[in-house]
Amino acid sequence: MNLENVDTQLSELLEKVRPELTPALTDRATAAIRAARPLPIRSRRRPIAVAAGLAVALFALGFVPIPLGRTKGALDRAMAAMRNAPTFYMEYREHSQGQEVLLRQWESAQGYSRWEQWEAGTLVSLYFEGPQIQGWYDAHLHKAHISDRPPRSRSPERFLSMSSEGILMFISAFEKFPRQVSEWRERRLWGRSVDIVQVTVGATRFRLEVDPGTGRMLSWVTYERQGAAWKPVGWTEDVEWDVAVPEGLWTDFTPPKGTEVEMRLWWGPRAGQSLRVAETSDWLVTLNSIDVNRDGDLFVTLSRKERKDEPSYPSKQGYIEADAVDNLGVMYALQGGMYGGSNPTVRRLNRRPAASSALPRVVTLTVYPCVVGDDRGESVTFPQVPLPPRQDREELFKGEIVQY
Repeated sequence: MNLENVDTQLSELLEKVRPELTPALTDRATAAIRAARPLPIRSRRRPIAVAAGLAVALFALGFVPIPLGRTKGALDRAMAAMRNAPTFYMEYREHSQGQEVLLRQWESAQGYSRWEQWEAGTLVSLYFEGPQIQGWYDAHLHKAHISDRPPRSRSPERFLSMSSEGILMFISAFEKFPRQVSEWRERRLWGRSVDIVQVTVGATRFRLEVDPGTGRMLSWVTYERQGAAWKPVGWTEDVEWDVAVPEGLWTDFTPPKGTEVEMRLWWGPRAGQSLRVAETSDWLVTLNSIDVNRDGDLFVTLSRKERKDEPSYPSKQGYIEADAVDNLGVMYALQGGMYGGSNPTVRRLNRRPAASSALPRVVTLTVYPCVVGDDRGESVTFPQVPLPPRQDREELFKGEIVQY
């Protein structure tokens, strides 16, 4: 602003003020205004010194890392550490479409996993599984499901190979998609070094901090590209290793009132049974159990095991099929697909209409352990299998519905 104009305007204002000021007072006031100019910066060294001090403080606090160059294998070490950890716990907060979500995850080397999703302090989604049981809960659907695992998937080793990597697992899956992976090491001034893993897939970027010595993940941040900038949309708030698992975490869950729960506990009482055993040249076939619904249809639980390391039949593509005839001469035909997977499996055999209302006592089962296309291959026969009492339900495998 032009100070001469200020002087002129002030002089005109003072002239209008009553009582009338003396010329001497007017001159002194004008001189004081002139003296009130902005003071020049005495030295440019002061702001530079302040900025340098601030930078040193940020370095010391770890906010500004010191790059140490590229490193290799940090992501592989992180996944190996997850597989070998006795227990792992993480809290991850996510912002999506104006909504904040808190995710909690527990992993155990004994083959247990539990995921929780919270919104506004309320549990809205839950998934848990272990070597023998699995289940889920959805607050929006007011439904829950609990089932026991088929025997083939009860091995902790198999379970861990599929899911113990936890949150790191899906990053590894990105190997099939175009992606950019960068790994480097940084050091804070207090002496601690961290490995940085940055994975960019399209408009999403993941950044992990990994302990160089143990390979254990220290933090995780997810970014989304918005224009030319990357905006954080999710990050870990807590990461703990070798954490003590709360008592009952893997088994205790009481759904809120109004929840419909399906209880499908099929394998527990049946997987260990062996009613009959027979064999073909390639297969050892076991009849584990047989159940009868209210209409007289059969639900047959079967399993098979290869007798040779290299069977002569194309076993990997084959499925178990069966048919039956009872002591009254009524036929039972296979319906639809399999329940519970290919081995062990549950096959439903529908009872054909019968002229008599008499109830059968026994059935003879014919089982084809490896059906490929239209070729049913070899078969085994289980003659005169006693039938249990009918159950007062139509669809036995789906389990019972419990209303809370």
